[in-house]
Amino acid sequence: GLKGRTLPLMKGAWSAVKDYLAVRREILKGPDHGALFLATGGRRMKVNPFRNWLQRLSRELGRRVHPHLLRHSIAVHLLRGKADVRYVQEFLGHSCLDTTKIYLRMVPGRLKEEYEKAMPGIAVG
Repeated sequence: GLKGRTLPLMKGAWSAVKDYLAVRREILKGPDHGALFLATGGRRMKVNPFRNWLQRLSRELGRRVHPHLLRHSIAVHLLRGKADVRYVQEFLGHSCLDTTKIYLRMVPGRLKEEYEKAMPGIAVG
């Protein structure tokens, strides 16, 4: 949707990103436009190489892996970790909470009950 996103990172992941950013400048070709992922030529990674990588991963795993699956997995893990549903809504870039509540189908029943108490009148599907 071309919306900016905030990405939650655990300490270990953040440490790895900082290490990568330290060497990223050495492999960067051309002006730095702030892209996190660089292609082998040192320029901003385009969408197709990422999709190709996911397709290769899908073949190796024997199941389809796609960008939306990654978003879905992160949302479910955040909710299972008791993240506030409104935080997950913001992370996913949903303008409507009804869209985010769909992910609650994949979390334990107790969390659904807590959600229904906090958001009366907005049923979980």
